[in-house]
Amino acid sequence: QAKGQAGSNPDETSKGQAGSNPDETSKGQAGPDPGDAEAKVQSISSPVVYAGSDREHMDLDVTNVSPQPSTEQLDEGFTATVYPNVQENLKLARIDELEHILADLIQENKNMDERLDKHGARLYTLEQLDIPQQVSIAVSEVVTDAVDWAMQAPLRNRFRDLPKADMKEIHHQRMWESDSYKS
Repeated sequence: QAKGQAGSNPDETSKGQAGSNPDETSKGQAGPDPGDAEAKVQSISSPVVYAGSDREHMDLDVTNVSPQPSTEQLDEGFTATVYPNVQENLKLARIDELEHILADLIQENKNMDERLDKHGARLYTLEQLDIPQQVSIAVSEVVTDAVDWAMQAPLRNRFRDLPKADMKEIHHQRMWESDSYKS
């Protein structure tokens, strides 16, 4: 095996490789301290790490080795931070969709208003023609003429047989009764 590389045989370790020996504690490793059983955090100071092929020495400070939060705490953290962000993103997407729908409705409303304005102008023109009144006047004149002619027909037939002198006398009598001669 090459120098500085781990091989497939765990019993053989090449020079420069770290091996595991559970009975032995190496320099720089912290072990259990029976005198400090109440300490909650154990600190590890400067473990030795070899990097690259030239095995340059690097000291790493490990300052926070506190126990990881439980999954319940992670769930609470997720619910408190990520869940509202997801909800906010969903709300923003829905708001954006509703804004597009509203913009489409406003445009449709403008188009309908324009169409109604065009029809409104035509309707105003038709209202100004006042067709029903014109029809009523024309019908009234025709009907009035027809009724007058129909009512006068029997009188004409009756007076046709009378001599002209009698007709004048009847005419004067009616004028006298209605006082129409005074006007």
